[in-house]
Amino acid sequence: MKKILVSLFSILLVFTSFSPYIATAEGEKPEQGSLTRIQLLAEVEVFGGDGELPVGTISEEVVLYAHIIAEDQLKIQWGEGEAIVYSSEYEVLPDSEDTTNDQIEFLQNDEVDLTSDGYIYALHVLEGEENPAHIATIHAESNYPVMTVEDVTYVMVGGTIGILSMNPPEDSGNEEEEPVTEPEQEDVETDPEHEETADTPKEELEPADRDEEKQSEPIVDNGELAEETDENITSSSNQELDVASVKEFSSTDKYFKAVQDNVHIYQNFDGKLVAVGYVFQGQEYERIRNYGSWHEVKFGNGKGYVWKAATEPSDGTTIKNKSSKVSSSKTITMTQNLQVYDNSAGPLVPFASIQKGATINIVRKMGSWYEVNFSGREGYIYHTGVRESFVASDKFFKVLQNNVHVYQNVNGKLVTRGYLEKDQEYERVRDYGSWHEIKIGNGLAYVWKEATNPSNGSSIKNKSTEANSSQKIKIIQNLQVYDNSAGPLVPFARIDAGQNIQIIRKMGSWYEINYAGRFGFIYYTGVQVDFTDSDKYFQPTQDNVLVNMKVNGKLTGVGRLIKGQEYERIRDYGSWHEVKIGNDVGYVWKEATSPSSGSSIRQTLQTKEDTRVKVQINGPLTVYDNSSGKLVSFGTFSKPLSISVVSDYGNWYEINYAGRKGYISKSSVEMETFKLVNPRQNYSYNQMVSDLHSLKVMYPDLIQLITIGKSVDGRDIYAVKLGKGQTEILLSGSQHAREHMTTNLMMEMLETYTTSMHTGTSFAGFNTKNVLQNTSIWFVPMINPDGVMLVQQGAKSAKNPQRVLSINNNNSDFSAWKANIRGVDLNRQYPANWNRINSPSAPANKNYKGKTPLSEPEALAMYRFVLSRDFKTLMDYHSSGELIYWYYEQTGAQYDRDYKLAQDMARITGYNAVDPRFTPGDGAFSDWFTIHYKRPGFTPEISPYVYEKPVPIGNFNTIWSQNKSIGLFLADEAYKNRNNR
Repeated sequence: MKKILVSLFSILLVFTSFSPYIATAEGEKPEQGSLTRIQLLAEVEVFGGDGELPVGTISEEVVLYAHIIAEDQLKIQWGEGEAIVYSSEYEVLPDSEDTTNDQIEFLQNDEVDLTSDGYIYALHVLEGEENPAHIATIHAESNYPVMTVEDVTYVMVGGTIGILSMNPPEDSGNEEEEPVTEPEQEDVETDPEHEETADTPKEELEPADRDEEKQSEPIVDNGELAEETDENITSSSNQELDVASVKEFSSTDKYFKAVQDNVHIYQNFDGKLVAVGYVFQGQEYERIRNYGSWHEVKFGNGKGYVWKAATEPSDGTTIKNKSSKVSSSKTITMTQNLQVYDNSAGPLVPFASIQKGATINIVRKMGSWYEVNFSGREGYIYHTGVRESFVASDKFFKVLQNNVHVYQNVNGKLVTRGYLEKDQEYERVRDYGSWHEIKIGNGLAYVWKEATNPSNGSSIKNKSTEANSSQKIKIIQNLQVYDNSAGPLVPFARIDAGQNIQIIRKMGSWYEINYAGRFGFIYYTGVQVDFTDSDKYFQPTQDNVLVNMKVNGKLTGVGRLIKGQEYERIRDYGSWHEVKIGNDVGYVWKEATSPSSGSSIRQTLQTKEDTRVKVQINGPLTVYDNSSGKLVSFGTFSKPLSISVVSDYGNWYEINYAGRKGYISKSSVEMETFKLVNPRQNYSYNQMVSDLHSLKVMYPDLIQLITIGKSVDGRDIYAVKLGKGQTEILLSGSQHAREHMTTNLMMEMLETYTTSMHTGTSFAGFNTKNVLQNTSIWFVPMINPDGVMLVQQGAKSAKNPQRVLSINNNNSDFSAWKANIRGVDLNRQYPANWNRINSPSAPANKNYKGKTPLSEPEALAMYRFVLSRDFKTLMDYHSSGELIYWYYEQTGAQYDRDYKLAQDMARITGYNAVDPRFTPGDGAFSDWFTIHYKRPGFTPEISPYVYEKPVPIGNFNTIWSQNKSIGLFLADEAYKNRNNR
């Protein structure tokens, strides 16, 4: 066969999921997780990527490469992926000096689908051996990558390459070979009395004791396995053996039959033969090989020895339960003498027995039975007489005794923390020497393995996969942990007092916890609850728990909470909950409460900001919840207090009471009126919204607040109605983003007119109440909220900052921006000769008219709003030039009427009414209104010309004095001429 010489590094390139090679001194444990060269000290079982399904075995003394995940857990290459080995029986080897000698580069070119076990052999025969060593076995039903070269199939396991064969390892055929524990033999003369042959070793394996009564137990001496004796060979029935009747065996004989009752089977422990069971007279068995005066047979994963003189050769034809199955690494230890049954014919037929104290590897567990490989036969042992060993992959265990203790490691000492119930199953985190490591809450605890058996978890109906919350409870008395998965409460564990445990959640009067992989419930009366920073809600556990607020620097009780109700807190504040009371902060003593989920709060919690409007509480006052349709008290005020209001609600005010929407009666409080709007500031959209809601609460009988649409970025566009009359006019502002001074003007106008109407006073020569009894003024203070925010706050205010930066040529200064957030000029969007507009061809900071009229949601909202009303006059405020645009294709009486109105406004404001010859282009909001309704539409420019930037705040006083009466003037004029429009 042609050899391909490559470096070991090339081989390891195939092992792509592993880390770079890390050198380690011989015998020294490497860093966990590194790729390490090791030699196995025992045969190991290999488990699939999930660590549970056996996929094969690797032989003793094989050298391979592995990640050492834990001291008893290795991760190796297996096929195209990874596999797990649970074993600590390995030795770390030094780096190989020569990584290029005699290696084969593995390049996958095929794959095999194994329908039976595949066997991997070494590339070369070691000196002194006849055949290549058996490296590993791949179990049937596997699909494995291979490299085929000149009819030889190569595979890689653990970074080591071998040759794949479907032929199992053969018997060596060397009858003179000794057990590895036996000393080397010398040539001796044949003893005629025993008819020993020349190929029988002098010190053959012999039964340690032929006494029938003593053979019922493994032979021991002061607790140690007994030494071999040189007693005369006798039969298992304690009668002399007729050596003349002993039939000869050849090395090719594969089967034997027991010719005496209860023939012992022995195992070799450190050079000492110990009886571990019997084979039965008349039964046939398979042997591994001829071994001097003995048959070497399979005993689980180990070897057993049967005295040949008590047997005769056979052909195995009566064996119906032949087994070639590989035993797992799991063992069972007999707690009593047990028979091994054959069920191949239907009824159970005993064909062997295993003695108390003996241990054997199992193939698998099937219901209440364990399947074993006993001398090449499939046998079954009943579960009640055994104690099953644990392997690392065992996930569950079953408790065999009453009240098995659970321990925790406290400062290096095991402290009892409770107990488990007999016959219950539990999940473990991992195998921990003589202990199971289990999870309780987020902590770890330990259970003694000897009081348990492995199980499959099938009886657990309350398996828990949910993560624990951050909330802890302190156990203040011994408590049962209950399972309610079947309906009735069934105790399955006990927790002792003095522990802190994290919970999953609280459910009514119960706390749900994670207990050894099961969700369990403990009753609330035996616990004390701790709050964590993440706890959002609480529940009073006492009646009339005080709400405290700081009054003159001292905590003063101002109200009370009701037991059983839930409340939201702002944060944890030492021994207190900090809660929201209106726009202020209150404090509730934590010891009088417990954490809760907030699930009983049926009404959606308040999300909008409180207004700046306050009411004065002068005496005891109840706070109600109306989420159920009925008024339910959930809090009180007991002292005089000024509190902010969220909204007006008929005869009630809505307030924020500890994070809940509460209602207090208007008749029990007094409204505090004050000046709200501050127009001498960079007036933002958020400030406008707050002021609009506050004005609505302060003057609920005078103001109507609605939304007429949303901007591109989803901001509400508000319209406000002031007045009682049916004759309506419209004032609007901030079509253009940089012209947000128009919003300041209209908000000041709205509040001033409202206050004047409320107090019954005149303003700017007008009897405000009379005017607004006859008419209604509608204000839309900010048509383009996205654009205004962009000018004021920059690209961060936009939902798509990169898009607006791109439109603005990556300039972060948006002070010249007029358009909406998509770069469309809203005052070129209306259907007034839109096709005639000379426009940029793409979105820009100004003048782009869009792809179609009314393509933008802001313009469409205004268009639809106007169509829904019967406005007699429209005024759309803009900001720069101190001009009044009034003309758009009017003729005759309409021209005369509108010209006269423009001249009147010019006299009031001091602005110039623009000569019709200099009227700008098409598509403006007032242009569309004028030609569509044949009614007056105006576009005032309120400030001296400031070029392409916002109007300075310092100009506001002049602007206000020029325009403060315009709204009342236009409303009064519209009412007087209402029948002519």
